[in-house]
Amino acid sequence: MNSEFLASKIEGNWIIQSTTYSLLKNRILTFSNEINWKPVKNKNSNSLVKLLSQKMIDTYNPNNSSIYIVESKNNTKIEKFYKFFLYNEKLNKGNLLKFNNSGNLLSKSEFTYKSNQQLCINHNNNGLSVNENIYFIDQNLKIVKSIIKKNKQCIGISFSSEIKIS
Repeated sequence: MNSEFLASKIEGNWIIQSTTYSLLKNRILTFSNEINWKPVKNKNSNSLVKLLSQKMIDTYNPNNSSIYIVESKNNTKIEKFYKFFLYNEKLNKGNLLKFNNSGNLLSKSEFTYKSNQQLCINHNNNGLSVNENIYFIDQNLKIVKSIIKKNKQCIGISFSSEIKIS
């Protein structure tokens, strides 16, 4: 995987419809929102990207990364954040870091590039883990299947479809 390939798969404006089945509460939750992925082309021109890169310089090589400004909109709020895809080609693994506009780390996940059509992301936080499998059906359609576990016991399943609108 390289930056250009990833950008061609996720860049743009997407409408998301998601359904989550909670096994603990025996409930079904649905939501929809819109997400716009904009790649940061010139990493040296964005002051927040420079700051974040300096914070990560000991651990990651910012030049071997894809950086996106992500804007998420739903009916109640608009949220803007940065996502760094840091990839180690030799290991075929990487990290996905999410920062808010103030430069605070919101989450850290690991990802594995399975094929041209599949990316696996694993989130772990205080006994809660989410395993996401993203399937790139074509350039305008992604399907995401997630399994949510708490202390290694399945507590939920989520399915999302994402359609690119521009």
